[in-house]
Amino acid sequence: MGFFTEPAFFIALIPVIGIACVLGIREKPLAPWGFICSLLFLGALFARTPQSLIYLLCYLAGSVALMMWIQRQFTQNAPKAVLCYRIALALQIAPLVIYKIGIVFMPGFLGFIGISYITFKAVQVLIEIRDGLIKDFKVIDYLYFLVFFPTFTSGPILRSRRFSADIAQTLAKHEYLTMLYRGIGWLILGALYKFIGAACASWLMWFAPSAIGTSSTLTFVLTQIVYAFAYGLYMFFDFAGYSHMAMGVGYALGIDVPRNFKAPFAALDIKDFGTAGIYRFLPGCAILCLCASRGGQCAIRSLRAASPLPISDLF
Repeated sequence: MGFFTEPAFFIALIPVIGIACVLGIREKPLAPWGFICSLLFLGALFARTPQSLIYLLCYLAGSVALMMWIQRQFTQNAPKAVLCYRIALALQIAPLVIYKIGIVFMPGFLGFIGISYITFKAVQVLIEIRDGLIKDFKVIDYLYFLVFFPTFTSGPILRSRRFSADIAQTLAKHEYLTMLYRGIGWLILGALYKFIGAACASWLMWFAPSAIGTSSTLTFVLTQIVYAFAYGLYMFFDFAGYSHMAMGVGYALGIDVPRNFKAPFAALDIKDFGTAGIYRFLPGCAILCLCASRGGQCAIRSLRAASPLPISDLF
């Protein structure tokens, strides 16, 4: 079952959101229900690929072991804590590297849907433990953070401390209803983006070039420009649609999922385009990896500079 693509997924969301509504209105904790739903949905996602499910389970077990090991090293101020951290970081990234390189020789080895995003999240936690930002991350909370199903396959990328704060609090009735209304709005908007906006852009991508033709140099150049622009629209509506729906389901489960985009087609230049959402998060991760080996304060400053902000849409 594909996430946010198949009718079965949206049918399954009805009881998920319905039960979450009951719990939220009655001011009950939402985290246990969200964790159970995440496990069930991941089971459905990997039902047709049991080998990938085995890889995922092994990856989760290894991630938990590495997180607990590094957390214990820094909690006890072990003399070789930094060395252990570097080893753990290499081991955490290794499956993704092996999978990407092995595509040429052994397609699918160690790979599963969502491996890139889950690696970003796991590496983020190790770095924040190293910098003293995380002191005590419970195993059950860490697992929920890694397998949170609305953002599992394609993001948006969650921040561990923000996620921990969300699952630790019990929302008042009016607070949850506010999140629920926003979540339903994002879910509907995301569906419009993905199933109507992306479909129209796809139609434009194939119809407009054939209508313009390539009989001359001018029409050929114009065709390429139209195709490139239409493809950009298609990529935006498809990915933003998924992201918005993930935000909506996250809100319904009491998780404030960050947004990905800041009007990319209104950007003045490449630098402006790259200051939004995931495009700001990725260089932040790289800076953190470099700075963490030189001292926590440098990494903390980089984290603050690179953290995603609540941002606006295309229009």
